[in-house]
Amino acid sequence: MRLLASTDIALRVLMLLGRQEPGQSINVGQMASQLGGLSRNHLHKIIQDLATLSILRTVRGAGGGVLLAKPLAEVCYQHS
Repeated sequence: MRLLASTDIALRVLMLLGRQEPGQSINVGQMASQLGGLSRNHLHKIIQDLATLSILRTVRGAGGGVLLAKPLAEVCYQHS
């Protein structure tokens, strides 16, 4: 199966955040370097899209960053 680059990055973001402690955020710069030096601008756009879908939550400020909006089990096993 072939994925769009943005879909691949979104999945990697979710896997990275799934490894974080619950409630622990990570900033975009750290995330970009941990994901192989991705473009911060491209990563930021994907994070905004995931936040719009209520999958991620963004926190502004000095201690801010990105974290899962829901517990990992709810993100992975959503039922319609």
